[in-house]
Amino acid sequence: MDIIELLKKSGPMLSSSIKKMLLDDGFSDEAARQKISRAGKQVKTLQGNLFPRRTSFLYLEVHENTPEFFENLVAALKETNSIHYGAIAALAARGGKASLEKFKVLSGAPSMRRKQKNFDLLVRELIQSKLAFKKDEGEVNVIELNTNLPSGIFNNDKTEVLEVLEELIAAAMMDWLKKNGLGSY
Repeated sequence: MDIIELLKKSGPMLSSSIKKMLLDDGFSDEAARQKISRAGKQVKTLQGNLFPRRTSFLYLEVHENTPEFFENLVAALKETNSIHYGAIAALAARGGKASLEKFKVLSGAPSMRRKQKNFDLLVRELIQSKLAFKKDEGEVNVIELNTNLPSGIFNNDKTEVLEVLEELIAAAMMDWLKKNGLGSY
């Protein structure tokens, strides 16, 4: 089984999926790993540490930045329960765009914890893998999903309504806390 031909036929995929296919074809574990590592310069590896247990995302140059590339990448992130998928899904639920301050909460990434990805590393890896971009909109830093991501994950029609409701509820809650002496003025 040729890895380049497999990627041409099936599109970008995780190295663990390729390894499983090789094992099913009768390769030993070590031989499958060696075959993947010696695949050649045509087979590219997505930079960054997006996947657990040293799994990598392999693709050909013709796949780079195509809808198929991003579709398979998002599916691979979901399959491996990567924190990146949760962050993308949360951002997609907000219409694909949020301020960095709001994204700190949405991403679920801790700010400072050992042995867990922190927020800054998560954002850096999302940008490095071209899943998201950072922009300045006036005085607000914004993170926005790549428009080549599968359109089914976006939900643009309710985003503004949700933001207004959040602000309204937060203002009412702050007022209630102040009136009951649980918060300060």
